[in-house]
Amino acid sequence: MRMLCGDSPTQDYENFMLETINILEKHKVKGIAVVAFIDDPNSEALTAYWNMGCIEKSYAATHIQSDAVDELVMANMDRYLRLIQGENDDFPEEE
Repeated sequence: MRMLCGDSPTQDYENFMLETINILEKHKVKGIAVVAFIDDPNSEALTAYWNMGCIEKSYAATHIQSDAVDELVMANMDRYLRLIQGENDDFPEEE
């Protein structure tokens, strides 16, 4: 699994897309899904698909959800390590 992140507010989306295309050119691409959140009163998101059926769209959604969970775990790693080590300050024992 490889996740390309363009979370930097200084990087515009055009450069992010170009970087993505450069990476894709090195692989045999079988399908592409794009989700863009747009400033439009009639729509929150624009979706685009190339060579993707229902199953592939579901598979892409699963990958996006996995990326979100991974980001959540990484953001809270110290907290989880404290729990594993028995330091339960975040979750005091019930009496």
